[in-house]
Amino acid sequence: MNIIIKDKIIHYQNLKGLNNNQLAKAAGLSSSTLNTLFSSNSDPTFATLSKICNGLGITLSQFFSKENDTYDLTEWHKELLSAADTLPNEKRSILLTIINEIK
Repeated sequence: MNIIIKDKIIHYQNLKGLNNNQLAKAAGLSSSTLNTLFSSNSDPTFATLSKICNGLGITLSQFFSKENDTYDLTEWHKELLSAADTLPNEKRSILLTIINEIK
């Protein structure tokens, strides 16, 4: 696998706190498929990389964004996003409305 692609997958995997088995399950891939990708020198197919991104909770666009377009989240941001992720979509919309109103 291309080192850049492999490193980016590992980077996002670490941000999400997922081991290989957890990522494989979240991506809908077998653990052996993911392990083979990490141990080989070939790049994943577009479809496989798309599944991996879905499992990581990111888009392909985010995956391929420039490194300087992203930033590390503070613990506060992570806590806020984690709490928001547990809300149903209707409640997320309300939360966003509240945030926009108090800005």
